Amino acid sequence: MAYFSLDAGENTYILGSRIMSAVLPYGKLYFDGCWTHGYTIGDFLAQAFGLLLFLPYLQPGTNFSSGVNFASAGAGLLDETNTHQNSNPMMRLWFQVFLANLVLSVLASTSSADLEDSFEQLFPEHLRDFHPCASLPKNSAERSVCSLLSATSKQISLLKSRSISNSDTTAYNFTNKSSSCKYKDENGPSLHRYATERSPELAALLDRYAQMHSLCVEAEYHRLHDARYRPACRYVVWSCTFGLGNRLMSLVSAFLYAILSQRVLLVDNDGWEKLFCEPFPGSTWRMPRGMHSSSSQASSFSAFYKSSARSSSNCAKNSSNCHRSSLPRAVPLAFRSKTDPAEHKFLVCPSATRSLREIPVIYFKNSNQYFAPGFFLNPALQPALAALFPSRRVFHDLGRYLLNPSDSVWPRIARLHRTLIAGATRSFGVQIRDFERKYTSYFDTTVPLCIQQRTGICPIEEEDQNKGEYTLSVYVATMVAGHVAAINATLAASGLRFKLGHQRADGAQLDDVGHQEKAVADMWLLSHADVLLTSGMSTFGYTAQGLAGVVPYRLTHWPKDPCLVAVSSDPCFHFGPPKGMRCDEDGFGLGEDNARGTQNVVWPCKDFAGTGLQLVET
Repeated sequence: MAYFSLDAGENTYILGSRIMSAVLPYGKLYFDGCWTHGYTIGDFLAQAFGLLLFLPYLQPGTNFSSGVNFASAGAGLLDETNTHQNSNPMMRLWFQVFLANLVLSVLASTSSADLEDSFEQLFPEHLRDFHPCASLPKNSAERSVCSLLSATSKQISLLKSRSISNSDTTAYNFTNKSSSCKYKDENGPSLHRYATERSPELAALLDRYAQMHSLCVEAEYHRLHDARYRPACRYVVWSCTFGLGNRLMSLVSAFLYAILSQRVLLVDNDGWEKLFCEPFPGSTWRMPRGMHSSSSQASSFSAFYKSSARSSSNCAKNSSNCHRSSLPRAVPLAFRSKTDPAEHKFLVCPSATRSLREIPVIYFKNSNQYFAPGFFLNPALQPALAALFPSRRVFHDLGRYLLNPSDSVWPRIARLHRTLIAGATRSFGVQIRDFERKYTSYFDTTVPLCIQQRTGICPIEEEDQNKGEYTLSVYVATMVAGHVAAINATLAASGLRFKLGHQRADGAQLDDVGHQEKAVADMWLLSHADVLLTSGMSTFGYTAQGLAGVVPYRLTHWPKDPCLVAVSSDPCFHFGPPKGMRCDEDGFGLGEDNARGTQNVVWPCKDFAGTGLQLVET
């Protein structure tokens, strides 16, 4: 039944047993490796932890809930073992049933235990300090957030101790850099009327992140251009050359990964400071000049992940094969319409996410996707994400933290808001995107219909309108001036009292700084509206709805149904992980039970029903 050195038996309560001993604990003789005249190793360990000896399972008064001893001297689990001792077959049956149930319970709990372990294994070894979290339930949101905060705090402590002992006086000092941001100074964020507070857990994490960001930049900024330098901090470098909406989608997604992995976000985008304020006063989020990909960079995440799997196998065989210095200095990742399946594994599979924990620099190079929802499919990250984002409005919570219009953009926003939106009883934001440079004439019909029929004026408000007590504002963001004229004429013919505002339509998407500043102003003015009408598939509209925290109406080309309510204010991940993708190293696939209970968290996106994913708000 059991190995005698750990679990011996005395047979006292087995009726008909031919040999037994009533001397505690297991008999007075050493008999055929089955009895012992003293405590076993297991007993000494139990005593050390203040535990009682387990009583024989047949002894009167035994409580199974506190543990029992199934051992029988000379008996085995199989019926044919030591039959000469007449050990009780019922006892063996009890143990067989108990063992079967134990195995089933272990198998059932393997995933949850593995998930809890895999989350804490996402952190590099030098940041694993989870003692403050040990008393919290395993695999719980509380435990995951505690581990996340502890790891970030550990990085801060290491940096502070290093700065005290380091005699290097060349540390970069940003204290003289301008930290002006009129948008924040003049309470611009309050113009988002439906904004919600961040969760306490996210607020605490962002506070720690900001401190870590400043310390890392101060300590290492002047050395990051050197490809031979192995930084003490780890970094996410983001760059993108797509349109502004795509850039903001991927930037916020990269920032989510940064705060989850104790990495510092650096932006490689010329002229970015002309669009947005520095989010970390006294520091910088700009990538230092000369910090580009080097010969020590992996060719792709796919190649790195395959090699890391082989390295892990070698490490298991011989720990001397494992050297952090042998890892590449940087690994690139990109999420676009044709994404390598391995890149999706980075989002979903704990083993793939974990493979990057010791890499100094991760480059998100020219990603044009909002890939944040992909992390919610990762079972190791789900508990922490549930606590950080209980409403699942990731872009709303992180975008409003990270993105603040610059001092050159904010006056334009403030002026248009004051003259158009501030005094309105109800405000509409209309975003029209003509794809493939074709004039989409149905917008000229469906926008006024949507305002009037679906999200617009009820009878009592029509009476107020007639009395001049109700005002309606409509802000239109479009590159085509013809839409503005047509919508204005249709609304005027309807008899509505309204004010319509817009910036000059340029006729095409232009990427110079002046046009980019206008685009930022458009996005923020749209996000101030009570009701949003947006074009499907447009990341420009996604940005406005995410900032506003308002679920938009999607404009259609059907006059009888001119706009449909969207699933969420959080943007759509157009080309997400395929449903059949498997994480073989982690033992699950996205098509199995809808990815471990994510059916109420991530839904197919209506804009891209075949490949798109979107977080569902609570």
